[in-house]
Amino acid sequence: MVSMTMSKKLEVTFTAKDAPKIYELNQILDKISLHDKLSDREVNFLDKFDNINDDEIKDYNYLSLLDLFYIMSKIDKQIFCDIKDKQGKINDLIISMEYNHDDCTLKLGLKHGNIVLKDSCLYKLVYEFKHDNYSLDIESEYYEKINSNND
Repeated sequence: MVSMTMSKKLEVTFTAKDAPKIYELNQILDKISLHDKLSDREVNFLDKFDNINDDEIKDYNYLSLLDLFYIMSKIDKQIFCDIKDKQGKINDLIISMEYNHDDCTLKLGLKHGNIVLKDSCLYKLVYEFKHDNYSLDIESEYYEKINSNND
């Protein structure tokens, strides 16, 4: 019988808890134990389980605008813009993007229009297992104090 130290048990627990691949697997196994029918996406996930890397399906938090641009350029899945505007959540597919170094802006071409993101926010990309895509949202907004010449 193999014995594990408490620190090793905690390491395994935190690793399994934080890994999106394991989390999704546990959700599917729960569904199987309840004798629920699996969706096509869940069956596909199980078929490809051994070939899925956690890096392919991880969340990205606290991204600057430039970091967001580079990561979105490398993601090989659909990304939906879920940023809120005056009418509520945009919830539209991003089909193109153009970074402007001079203005520090990122123009996103959406399926039904455009949106310009500015470098005054930190952004997040969250992987959505149910739809096998990413969701883009604002993590936080920040403001810098403008220095006046009277100081």
